[in-house]
Amino acid sequence: MPTNTAIPVFQSSDDLNLVKEALDESGCAVIRNAQSLEATQTVKGELVESMGETRFQEEDSAEDFYPAKTQRLPALIARSKSAQRMATHPTIQSLCEHHLGDNCERFQLHVSAAINIGPGARKQVLHREEDAFPFFEIPRPNLVIATMWAMSDFTLSNGATLLVPGSHRWEADRQATADEIAQAEMPEGSVMIWLGGTLHAAG
Repeated sequence: MPTNTAIPVFQSSDDLNLVKEALDESGCAVIRNAQSLEATQTVKGELVESMGETRFQEEDSAEDFYPAKTQRLPALIARSKSAQRMATHPTIQSLCEHHLGDNCERFQLHVSAAINIGPGARKQVLHREEDAFPFFEIPRPNLVIATMWAMSDFTLSNGATLLVPGSHRWEADRQATADEIAQAEMPEGSVMIWLGGTLHAAG
């Protein structure tokens, strides 16, 4: 069966119900200009010292889950007031209510991190956020919804995140072909959202 590899893209002014429908269908979406460039600059300013102290992993092997030539800074909620506001953004809260609410009494933040992919970093292996919950068979109920906020432009040439639209409905052993993988190009200030069952990777 052919797969639509286009990532649904919306503007921040679009009807949020359309985003919810796109996530149900494709398992991923991009909302362009979800926050102002001023807000993005504030986040970066709050994290600049911590990022400056975070070393790039220089070497790896093809078997390593996390590619080298990348900075990874965890615990953003403790480091940045602006990151707290991003995590509790009304749009994200509404999407969480829609996609997680039927499967839980309440949801919570699982992890927050800043990732800076450097030149020469290899592509990451495709994976699902919900791989941490193997006791639920695939396809699973929605257990996780993930976001990635663009602190700079995401482009094909600088490692925009890889997504496999529709893969949240696949069986566990189905492998993505090259033509089923899309890259999430988006300008600074945008946010990418994907369901925990959607295959994705660092580009």
